[in-house]
Amino acid sequence: MTTGANVLRNGGFEAPDTVFPPDASWRDDGWSTYFFNPSVDYGRCDIVSGGSPEGSFHARCAVNTVESGAQGWHFLLSQTGFPVSDGRTYELEFRVRASASRLVEVSVQHNGGAPYTPGGNVVLMATSSWTVFRYRFRASLPAGGTDPSAKLAFWLLSGGTSSAGTVEFDDVRLRMLP
Repeated sequence: MTTGANVLRNGGFEAPDTVFPPDASWRDDGWSTYFFNPSVDYGRCDIVSGGSPEGSFHARCAVNTVESGAQGWHFLLSQTGFPVSDGRTYELEFRVRASASRLVEVSVQHNGGAPYTPGGNVVLMATSSWTVFRYRFRASLPAGGTDPSAKLAFWLLSGGTSSAGTVEFDDVRLRMLP
């Protein structure tokens, strides 16, 4: 991996395909949605045009009101298949907005068994204005080395948020720092 290069594919959502496949079916560009319980209508994510802060397209996730007890990770927008190396420092940067203020959790995870979060999780407040969010972390993998297929996940039901609304993302970048 080149230091400073974005390890994510289509972080600006500029290779549009109108619908994200549900339940861990991956698009060609690596983005997907995940639903913990396929019989619950958590919502959907799409690539949309217009109103994007960067480029012509962005991701919009419509979150439905869900049952009580839903966890943040029960509805994810995620990408997998990029490397994360133990002991290296990374910066995650993206733009986010929501139809009304709501918590969104984001993680860079090991894509497989526990421990899942070599970069930890961070919770942010998305508001009705596009906001740039930056987060730095030092990767910690239990066996050292490199996880060749790590996962970035936006948790769309964080903080017990179960109210309906939209959360939008654009210009998502993850890069290893020197």
